[in-house]
Amino acid sequence: MYTINPLKPAHMKIKLRGALILLSAAALLNACTKTQNKPSSTTTATVSKQTQASQIALNLYQSLTGQFGGVNINKGVSTPAIASSSLQTPKANSTGFVCGFYVNDGINYTTNVGDTIKSASHGSLAFYYVCDATHAIGYKASDTLTTIGTGPGYAFADGVSQNYVVTGLNSNNSLVTVDGTIKSSINIITTKGAKSSSYNVFTLSGLQVHEDQNPPDITSGTAVFVTTGVSGSTTYALYGTFTFLGNHKAKIDYYDSIFYVDLLTGKVTTSI
Repeated sequence: MYTINPLKPAHMKIKLRGALILLSAAALLNACTKTQNKPSSTTTATVSKQTQASQIALNLYQSLTGQFGGVNINKGVSTPAIASSSLQTPKANSTGFVCGFYVNDGINYTTNVGDTIKSASHGSLAFYYVCDATHAIGYKASDTLTTIGTGPGYAFADGVSQNYVVTGLNSNNSLVTVDGTIKSSINIITTKGAKSSSYNVFTLSGLQVHEDQNPPDITSGTAVFVTTGVSGSTTYALYGTFTFLGNHKAKIDYYDSIFYVDLLTGKVTTSI
């Protein structure tokens, strides 16, 4: 076991929007698999597709950018923060790169933000650099991470499983493409007994990420999704497709209605 602190306080504020209660990583994967196998577009009248578009988009973006503790696609072709610090980061156009497999089945770390927010994370990572004759040009990554913690008046946990193929598209890997899958589970329970949860499966295809922008921008590609959730006494099940448009925007198509989402703020509109 080793202890690291990869999360900054600002990161945790964003992260806690999607906080959850999760018993184990196995429960996460089972729940997500059931969701993927039984998609449904039905939702109760009290759950707005426009409202849910915001939460689904934030869940996707936070998963992609490592805000649930997993691999962060915004870091380009570099070592994930959850990997051991002894594993070197490859350098573009350098002979000092690292290629081959890296596997860690015992990732454990704690995170404390002041005296109010505390969490513990555990999981595993399999990572493989793809190299040419001079430098790393991409990687394949598979991770599963569970984070359980408490905050003022609530308890939470984040569960995420990611499988990515990341490929550099230019000489310095400032433009990469991402394909793969994400499964996530997000729940929260307050000390007064209020509960909310969501289970999400995303299939990523051809996401182009411009790492040279701040923050990095996804300018094209799609993410097909299936999500189910509970908010109070209301349940919902939705599916559709995200199309990334650049400028941190995405179109969400439920196949019977379309909305546009700001991936940084979660703001939803009916026109771009």
